[in-house]
Amino acid sequence: MASKLLGLGTVVGVDENDGGSGFTTCTLLLNCTPPSRKRERIDGTSLSDTLATYEGGIEQHSEFTFTQFWEPEDTQHVSIDTLFASGSLPAGKVLWNITYTSAAPGTVDQFEGWVSDLEPQTITVNGLVQRNVTIQRTSAITRS
Repeated sequence: MASKLLGLGTVVGVDENDGGSGFTTCTLLLNCTPPSRKRERIDGTSLSDTLATYEGGIEQHSEFTFTQFWEPEDTQHVSIDTLFASGSLPAGKVLWNITYTSAAPGTVDQFEGWVSDLEPQTITVNGLVQRNVTIQRTSAITRS
């Protein structure tokens, strides 16, 4: 019987040197939405078909998002701000990974991307300051 994975313990990392060996853990994350995987649907319907048919085309880019408690003095948060300022230039494209710690032996999805959005959340009297971060995926996802 298949087991269910817990989100608790999932770790998001970024390697600003883009070499794959020096990942820094993104701090104070509340949640994350891994990037989707979608293929272009190419219409292959011919005149004699009675039902539409499609062929799978190229994989499309997608977004990876996470929400974090924002701390403007946190070194890792400043690093994300710097990546955003770099834009999608080569300096702004870095390796990201998501480690699912409840999966044996710790399944990791890795991909390249750049920080496209930094969105502050509403600040309330009895709330903690948060922001959403969006990463534009620019490479295939590898799983190990």
